[in-house]
Parts: sequence; C-alpha cells; structure tokens
Amino acid sequence: MRIKLKIFVSLKHKPEEYIVKLRIYDDKGKLVDSKEYEGVKQLVIRARETRISRQLAPEPYTLVIDVEKPRIELKENTLLYIEG
Repeated sequence: MRIKLKIFVSLKHKPEEYIVKLRIYDDKGKLVDSKEYEGVKQLVIRARETRISRQLAPEPYTLVIDVEKPRIELKENTLLYIEG
C-alpha cells in the first residue's frame, strides 16, 4: 500500500522573492511536517499532480501537491525544488 502525501505550499509575495511555507499531511489528514523558506526567487515543482484550489483569502496563495515520496531541496538559497 502506497501512502500518498499532500503538500500545501503557501506563497507570500515580497518584492522579487517569496516566503514559502510547506505543510505536509499524510493520507489520513495528519500533519507530519512543516517547513518555511525565505528569500525564494523560484519554485520548481516536479510532481504528477499539482492543484490550485479555491482560496479563502487572497494572501497567501496556496498550491496543493500530491506525492508519494517527496523530495524538497533548497539550492543556492533561492531555488526551491519540490519533487515527488
């Protein structure tokens, strides 16, 4: 049985960069990890499914990514990669 995780990616825009908050949930909806990155200039997502769902507020902008084995890597302190 494969466990599918959901990564909620919240993007808060600042001039020329983003504050990125990640919340990772298991298939039962339990929060298993959270991370925050500041000064991100580019976000690269390599995943089978990424969604933009309805927003309750205009900020922060939120993406939902479905993955089985997430790999999150910050390169050069400005490029954030999310793969799964």
